[in-house]
Amino acid sequence: MNYRAVRANHRRGLQQEFLNGVARCAIEGALFDMDGTTYRGGTPQANRHREELDISAAQTLVEMVAEKGIELSYEDALVKSKETVVRDKVWYTMCDQYGLDRKEFHKRHMDNLDVSNIIPDPLLVTAIKNLEDVKLAVVTHGEFEMTKRILKGQLGLEAEFGDNIFDLIDSDFNAKDKNTVSVKQAMKALRVKPENTAMIDDT
Repeated sequence: MNYRAVRANHRRGLQQEFLNGVARCAIEGALFDMDGTTYRGGTPQANRHREELDISAAQTLVEMVAEKGIELSYEDALVKSKETVVRDKVWYTMCDQYGLDRKEFHKRHMDNLDVSNIIPDPLLVTAIKNLEDVKLAVVTHGEFEMTKRILKGQLGLEAEFGDNIFDLIDSDFNAKDKNTVSVKQAMKALRVKPENTAMIDDT
């Protein structure tokens, strides 16, 4: 995979700089991560959103194992959630442990997620809106409907990205750094070549 990697360093205020670099390189397509990329990471609000992800995963785990007749405390589920993310970057090995359907867990987990702590960065939103000649997509570990909810309600970027959202289900529950399926799907949907595509991520 030889798509161009452009690191989004929000903590140093380089939002406009890296997007201007995209324009200078005659990039045809830009694939954006969500957390810490389309909105600023490292802030108290972003850190709270990180906590909300663990809370939602734990709540969903408790609900789904209870439906299978398994008792699991919220506290134990929260520990499992945090441990799983540290080890695998996604929550789904614990789904396998309890025989849960990954797709159902993912959808319910993201439906339960409180996204109110996501605060838009006005400079970054403006910079993205100014990429008029660049085709845009999101490649995320999140979920399609949840991502649409954030783009529309929190960031005001629904029109810019439309339905060009490729989530963890599209990548068969592989983390982006282990699998490029969703990246290839995004480029195919945008009809852009790898050499003319920027992957904008915070990692």
